[in-house]
Amino acid sequence: PRTQAIPIYVNRDLDLALLYVSHLNLTSHSIPILNQQVKLGNSIFTLGFPTSQLVYNEGYISAIDGYNNDSAYYQVTIPLNPGNSGGPIFDNTGKLTGVITSKNTSMEGVAFALKSTMLYALKDSLPSDSIKEVWIKAFKKISPPKNKSQIIQKSQPLIFKIYVYQKSI
Repeated sequence: PRTQAIPIYVNRDLDLALLYVSHLNLTSHSIPILNQQVKLGNSIFTLGFPTSQLVYNEGYISAIDGYNNDSAYYQVTIPLNPGNSGGPIFDNTGKLTGVITSKNTSMEGVAFALKSTMLYALKDSLPSDSIKEVWIKAFKKISPPKNKSQIIQKSQPLIFKIYVYQKSI
């Protein structure tokens, strides 16, 4: 079903938006977020919408810093397609380790992801206490699921395909 998502915070420097989805109940859905840097070579996986259905891919952290040594990002080696951008990357315990931001089109399988530690830091720059409260609830510390199937099942209600439409003036 199509639902309108309302942007409540946009950070153009990080190419990241916090969206409000009215029907989402954060008391029953949340993702544990990793508040530390992952290590080079750590396995990761992503869920995204390069097609009309949710798609799983796996890979690894291939560099601790992103494009031009930007320390806000990881370089990841993972197969991606248009539609994966903005999608989560998870470690094998189900913790959010980053958000896919871009793909290097001149190199096979190389992409970049905003580090989850940057998501934690972002909380302090949110414009109001009510938005901060929503952000904190979304990433509250919970026990992660035990295996990838459970991680995917638990995360699926929180991953959306986003369509962007420009309003006519």
